[in-house]
Amino acid sequence: MASKWVDLFLQIIEKKYINSISCPFCKKNTIRFEYIQYSSGSNIGYMLVWCETCKRGTHFSNLRIPEDEPFIPAGAPIPYVQFK
Repeated sequence: MASKWVDLFLQIIEKKYINSISCPFCKKNTIRFEYIQYSSGSNIGYMLVWCETCKRGTHFSNLRIPEDEPFIPAGAPIPYVQFK
């Protein structure tokens, strides 16, 4: 199943239309993601990816945060996501 999350991740970073990306588990189009910055002034961080419907998700570490993408700054609260 990890490869399905990687496929989904690639769709996100290739800027495919996010509302059309289906969850690899429940098949709903309710995928959400956030970039989170590791440290202030850095463009390196990680990405949380999850399905709002079935609450399954994963993370991808040590990513360059694209300049045109919003992100959660280092030290700021991150969304509470409870994965199954």
